[in-house]
Amino acid sequence: MEVRIEEAGRIIKRLYELGDRTTTLLLGGTGIGKSEIVKQVARELASEIGKEFVDYHDDIANEILSEPDKYFVFVDLRLTEVEPSDLIGVPRDDDGSVRFKPLLWGKVLSKCAGILFLDEITNVQRLDVQSAMYKLLLDRKVGFIKMHEDVFVIAAGNRPEDSSLAVELPTPAIGRVRILRCKVPSLEMWSEYMDETYGDKWDRRVIAFLAKNRELFYSPPEEGETLEAFAVPRTWTALAKVSHELSGSELEAVAYGTVGGRAASHFLAFVNMNLPDVNVLLSNPAIWERFDTNAKYFMSLQVTSKLAEDIDNGEGLKNVRKFFDYLLSNDREFLVLINMFMKKAYKVKLVRLYKQEGQEYKEFLKSLYKRCLA
Repeated sequence: MEVRIEEAGRIIKRLYELGDRTTTLLLGGTGIGKSEIVKQVARELASEIGKEFVDYHDDIANEILSEPDKYFVFVDLRLTEVEPSDLIGVPRDDDGSVRFKPLLWGKVLSKCAGILFLDEITNVQRLDVQSAMYKLLLDRKVGFIKMHEDVFVIAAGNRPEDSSLAVELPTPAIGRVRILRCKVPSLEMWSEYMDETYGDKWDRRVIAFLAKNRELFYSPPEEGETLEAFAVPRTWTALAKVSHELSGSELEAVAYGTVGGRAASHFLAFVNMNLPDVNVLLSNPAIWERFDTNAKYFMSLQVTSKLAEDIDNGEGLKNVRKFFDYLLSNDREFLVLINMFMKKAYKVKLVRLYKQEGQEYKEFLKSLYKRCLA
C-alpha cells in the first residue's frame, strides 16, 4: 500500500499525538517532499503543544539547553554526509575510563522534545555508518545517551527502483521500524504548500501549467544516473521561486537547468502565449471558445488573480460573475480549476460572497469536484 506524502505527514502527526514513538521510515521517489513534510509536521506539533519550533543548528544549542522545556527541536541529518562519530559521539578519557562525548545535537535531543530526521538512509554505503545509524533507529540512543521520550525518529530513503544508489536494509532493522511507502504529493497539496511557504513570492503560472500537464509534475529520469536536470516537485519548487522574476534568455536557461529540457520547453511555450487582457475576456466571455486548452488554463489563472484583486478592493463578484455564469453553462470544469488556483483565504471569501447572493457555491463546487477531479 502506498500513501500520498501529505497523508504520510498526517499519519506521523497522529502517531506522535497518540504517544507512539516507533521509528518510522518513509520510502519514496526523489524530490517528492519527504523532508519538507516532516519539517511541516514538526512545526505543527510544536504549535499544538505550545512549544517554540527550532530548526536546529549548533549556534543555538546552548540557548536551547538553558530552557529545554521551551523548545520543540527539528534535527535534520543527511546520513550520506556523516562519520560514525557524528552519530555516536567522540571517545574521550574520563578519569581512567573512556566514554563517548556526544555531539551537541545529541545532547539537545536528550533534553528536548522534537523530531530527529535521518535522510538518505538507503543510500548509505559504509558499513560503519550503517551500524551507527541502527543504534539511533532501533535503540533511540546517541551513543550511550538516551533521547528524550518525546523525540520521534523519522527516516527517509529511496527504493532501489528510485535510485541506483539505494540499498536494502537488514531484516532485523526493517522488522523494528514502521514503513510508509509514499507517493508523489497531489498537485493541490503542492500548491497549498507553496502558498503557505512563499505567499505571493512564487510564480503561479507554474501551477496553471502543471494543472494542464500533470504528467510533468513528477518525471524523473528512467536511468539511475544523469547529468540532466529533471522535473519532480522539488525542482518545480525551485523554478517557481524565481521564474516570475526572469524573462527571455535568463528564464530559458534557468528553466532548462532546473526542470530539464522536455518540461522546460513546454513551460516556456505556455508562459509565452500571446493572449488578451483578462478584462477583455470578462466583458465578453464568448471569446473563451476561441482559446485552445493551454490558453484556457492560462486565462483561468488570470481570472483567479483578477478575482482575488476584486475581493481585496471590495468589488466582490461584480467583474467575474458574467464569466462564471458562462462557465457554469458551458465549461464547468474550469470553474473547479479556478477554485483550485485560489488561495485558501480567498476560497472562504468566495463562498461567503455566493451565500450573500443566495447561492450555495460550496455545495456547487463539491458536486463539480466529484465529477471532474475524482
